[in-house]
Amino acid sequence: MHSLILISTILIVAIWSCLTEEPTKTNLCIEKPERYGKEGREGPPGPKGDKGETGRPADMHRITELEEEIQTLKLSVSNLGKRMPFTYWSRYGQKMFATKNDTLIFKEGIKLCKEANGEIAMPVSAGENDALWQFVKLTGGAYLGVNDMKIEGQYEDFNTGNPVMFTNWRSGEPNDHQSEEDCSEMKSDGTWNDLWCKWSRAIICQFKLI
Repeated sequence: MHSLILISTILIVAIWSCLTEEPTKTNLCIEKPERYGKEGREGPPGPKGDKGETGRPADMHRITELEEEIQTLKLSVSNLGKRMPFTYWSRYGQKMFATKNDTLIFKEGIKLCKEANGEIAMPVSAGENDALWQFVKLTGGAYLGVNDMKIEGQYEDFNTGNPVMFTNWRSGEPNDHQSEEDCSEMKSDGTWNDLWCKWSRAIICQFKLI
């Protein structure tokens, strides 16, 4: 009887120790999982830190320069995309001449060049005239910027509105045939001829190098 009481007492003590926060070292206890409470509320903000060191003042002049360089780069990329369709190029001095071999009326040619941020070809020297002629030998005829739309007989550069100083008219030209020839073209031999602005001719654009 005494043995039964002793064994019962030992079992009760062992079970009780397993249920407490710090169980005794006994093989009868099964390790309990850790207990976690609910996450507490966020504490109050800490004190404000020390003021940092004062940075160097901005170089506004340099910032302005960089902004201008970025705008120039954007314009260059835009122009490049617009000029990609031009297949034939030639350079003379500070000008680039280009064509897609399109044949258009004068007004449409002006629009084509303007959309590429260029101008209708207008030679101002014998050298530029010869550079354009290399294209025209293949096309058979191309519009030039020479015109007398405003005042008959007073030829000016369509791009600038200034009087034309250099000319290379074919013999007997300009003759303003039927009083309707206010535009001009370069013929396959490099000479110029006046013609009606609604005739279709090859379009050569010029781009000034900066």
